[in-house]
Amino acid sequence: LAESVLLKWVNFHVKKMEPRYKKITNFDRDFADGVALGCLLMSHVPTLKSMQQFLTLPEKDQYSQNALSVVSAFRELELEHV
Repeated sequence: LAESVLLKWVNFHVKKMEPRYKKITNFDRDFADGVALGCLLMSHVPTLKSMQQFLTLPEKDQYSQNALSVVSAFRELELEHV
């Protein structure tokens, strides 16, 4: 039950930021490209400078770019030890 509530919350914010992105159904597989976590960050902190280069519909070879953007966003928020 808790997982389904969390999935609904994640999907709400992902669709708010990128309506064309797939529905999140699996935390491991669907978070792999960085889009879900990036969308959550942008939804809650839209002024993040480090997310300007974030790709909401990345190709596989661009996943690492999204990961770097997410890590930079955590640093910008002073959450780098999370």
